[in-house]
This record gives sequence, structure tokens and C-alpha cells, in this order.
Amino acid sequence: MDTASGLALLDEVYESATSDEFVYAHQWQVGDLVLWDNGFTMHRRTPFDPSARRLMKRMTMKLDRHHHVMPDGRLAQSEIGMPI
Repeated sequence: MDTASGLALLDEVYESATSDEFVYAHQWQVGDLVLWDNGFTMHRRTPFDPSARRLMKRMTMKLDRHHHVMPDGRLAQSEIGMPI
């Protein structure tokens, strides 16, 4: 696929993936915990009050390599889940 066609396809994919029917926007409350799978989710944060207290921690889970799909559609081959 030539570059122009590839970029046009990506624009179409991003527009579809970010349409309202596929978007979850969390309304934060004290004590909330939100988890997502980076292998299947596009995510971003929206602006927030910079004076607000926030605590963010990251963790990596060991996943069964036979039941997890890599971003390119292949099954994961790593014995420890998604490679870093």
C-alpha cells in the first residue's frame, strides 16, 4: 500500500475507533480505580485540575500466552505475557 493510501486508511480507522459508540469517559469520584488492557485499548487522559491530588500506579500482569492477542493480531508468544 502506498503512503497516501496507508495514511488515509489510518485516518478512517482512528475516526471509527474514537466514535462515541466505542468511547468510555470515566467520571472520577474519590476512591475510583480504573483498569484497562493496553493490548486492546486506546486510552488518553483529559485535562484535570493541576491542584487536585492524584495517585497513579502501573502494573503488568502475567497473561496466558494462548489467550492474549498482540496488537498486530498474532497470539502472544512470550511466556510472561505481553513483551515490554
